[in-house]
Amino acid sequence: MGETLLMLALGLALGFRVTGGLGGLLAGVLLLVVFAAAVSWSAVLIGMLAGDAEKVQAFGFTLIFPITFTSSAFVRVDTMPGWLQAWADVNPVTHLSDAFRGLLLGGEVGRPLLWSLVWAVGIAAVFYPLAMRAYRAKA
Repeated sequence: MGETLLMLALGLALGFRVTGGLGGLLAGVLLLVVFAAAVSWSAVLIGMLAGDAEKVQAFGFTLIFPITFTSSAFVRVDTMPGWLQAWADVNPVTHLSDAFRGLLLGGEVGRPLLWSLVWAVGIAAVFYPLAMRAYRAKA
């Protein structure tokens, strides 16, 4: 949460303006919290399996890096090569980025927000039981 506020403050200092209103801003932050909570179960699983912090960080970065950089977080999907567009269109970070952008700037929100929540539920549904199983096996 602190990182989100820091990035928002930096963006505002550099000239970014939230045009989606206070409701859009709060909904966007809530969406990030929900998605981060879901993804955190994958980190818990990695932590239970890897055993040491350096391995967890390296493995987590190895998974998150390509997913983030093959999404619409940094460039529009229509500027990507065709084969990459196909992946970016179903990438959970694309949906999250598009929903967050829409909430803050007042653009399209419905479809990307729905898909972001579907991905969050799906990720949590897969990784929560796996993480808890790994935890119980170690306990």
